[in-house]
Amino acid sequence: MIRSTIELAGDARLATLLTAEEKSFEHRRVGYAVKASGGRLVVEIEAEDATALKTAVSSVCRIVSVYEKAEGV
Repeated sequence: MIRSTIELAGDARLATLLTAEEKSFEHRRVGYAVKASGGRLVVEIEAEDATALKTAVSSVCRIVSVYEKAEGV
């Protein structure tokens, strides 16, 4: 089992996007959870292998990228 944590600066809107993706991102080899912690968002990923981990990280990065473009960051 591989575990990884991603910490992001973000607000409730980004948390909503990540949480929505978390619910639709169902796969038997990988999963992730989003938590707010002290003004930051923490994404905790648990994967069975490196390929599954890469899939989850790519999904999170894609959402953050879309959010940044929409916000003009």
